[in-house]
Amino acid sequence: MDRLRSTRRKRETYVGPWLPEPILTTGDTADAVTTVESVSMAMLVVLETLSPLERAVFVLKEVFDVSHAEIAEAVDRSESAVRQAAHRAREHVRARRPRFVADRSRQHEVTRRFFAAATGGDINALMELLSPDVALWTDGDGKVRQATRLVVGAQTGAAWFAATGTVTYQGVEPADMIAELVEINGGLGWCSAVRVVWSPPPPSRSTRAAASSPSTTSPTPTNSGPSPKAPRATSVHAELFRGDAGDGPRGRDRVDALTRRYVGAGLRDGRLGYSSRMFDGFTDERVDVGEVELRVRHAGQGPPVLLIHGHPRTGSTWHRVAPRLVDRGFTVVCPDMRGYGRSGKAKILPDHSQQSKRAVAGDMVRLMDVLGHPTFAAVGHDRGCYVALRLALDHPDVVSRLVVLDGVPISEALARCDARFAHDWYHWFFFAQPDRPERAIAVDPDAWYGSKAQPQSMGAENYEEFREAIHDPATVRAMLEDYRAGLGVDRQHEEADRRAGRTVRCPTLFLWSTRDDMEDLYGDPLAVWRPWADDLRGHPIESGHHVAEENPDDLTVALHGFLA
Repeated sequence: MDRLRSTRRKRETYVGPWLPEPILTTGDTADAVTTVESVSMAMLVVLETLSPLERAVFVLKEVFDVSHAEIAEAVDRSESAVRQAAHRAREHVRARRPRFVADRSRQHEVTRRFFAAATGGDINALMELLSPDVALWTDGDGKVRQATRLVVGAQTGAAWFAATGTVTYQGVEPADMIAELVEINGGLGWCSAVRVVWSPPPPSRSTRAAASSPSTTSPTPTNSGPSPKAPRATSVHAELFRGDAGDGPRGRDRVDALTRRYVGAGLRDGRLGYSSRMFDGFTDERVDVGEVELRVRHAGQGPPVLLIHGHPRTGSTWHRVAPRLVDRGFTVVCPDMRGYGRSGKAKILPDHSQQSKRAVAGDMVRLMDVLGHPTFAAVGHDRGCYVALRLALDHPDVVSRLVVLDGVPISEALARCDARFAHDWYHWFFFAQPDRPERAIAVDPDAWYGSKAQPQSMGAENYEEFREAIHDPATVRAMLEDYRAGLGVDRQHEEADRRAGRTVRCPTLFLWSTRDDMEDLYGDPLAVWRPWADDLRGHPIESGHHVAEENPDDLTVALHGFLA
């Protein structure tokens, strides 16, 4: 805490990412350095478990002892909201579990391969080692030129690292640089240095800076400062933020959320980060559930979790969350709902009940039973949250825990419908019309559905699966039937539940995205859910609507904390 306070002024003027100081830990220095770094490393680990608001409140309150009133003014929230965020942050910190122990031999092997490729300027080899969506952070300590924003993507990251051994940097030629593998912050890392020639006599001397283990990657030049007897020597090093990987289910390497957030995803199958294949290691199959066949991807060993997507996505929307949950010890099942994606399309009925949430929930119960999971936790997003709610209401002995994301019960939304809702959510009512929506969408599906969908944010394979779905007329019609059922039979089923006093009996978590409109529409979204769930909790997550794609780290932390 003293170190954090002492650097506060420096942080106010430094522009760019801030990473812990790398320290050589050879010989007898390891234990001392572990103690010295424990506060800063521990703080980063703790902060990673929190949402941005909780993180700001936690640091301001716990580190700098700023009052709740002052924090409220700074973050533009009410004092009550700040107090709640502080409470949630402290609870998250207390609930944190220990990090996993790294497989050092595997870590060293990949570190050496990475070092050889980077120092040799081998971009192709680097791209083989880096995750496709790796994120690279750099910290120049305010003294040397570095990227002040995230460098994202394997190709860009590989080019960055390949250039470190082949391109002149800060006036230093590659021939004047030396690089070696050293132990840094207790792990194997890459240290680059500048060779300074003294005159006379002419022996060489190196000013060194260091790096932590490249189970993740984040280059950081620093400056050694001028010497009174020699030219200024600029020390360049790659601060490869250490991630702790360990053996997880089915022999997978486990890497915690801290590593993923800063530098990609850690070690997997001899690579840095996750495989380029979406849902790598998952079984991808079709399962007959009676009326239709469902396309489903599943993997893992542990408590079963069913992830139900929304509109107009498919099960692939979970591709960044599902592997993380598997790594944390869960069995994860990601189906395409009936009608959506590559799942079967049921025969359309006059009342649209073939696409009702009751029908879809029945599919899910049969699917999970076929896969050997008679009881399970259900997580639903967007339209999928209505299915998850119906699961918990119709099958209370099957659903052990319920998580609903970015939605309130359909009947509650309609009961509160005003001019703003009708304007912003007009698609509910347009999609319910016969035939016209199909014809409008068919003219240009990309323009209708894809204006905000981008492969950079969604992931290339997820984006292609999304486009395949919206260009299939049968899938589009089935998705529209989802909305037609929503205004009709689904609303009726919910209203019947309320009259009968039926509620969700299992523990329930409601999460909503800060950049969605739940708070704008309902003020306190939790209040809408309270009559529906006997054991309810919830909090916001910093994200746009598609939270599984936009902020998988914070979502995974929240799910793990609730489901574990």
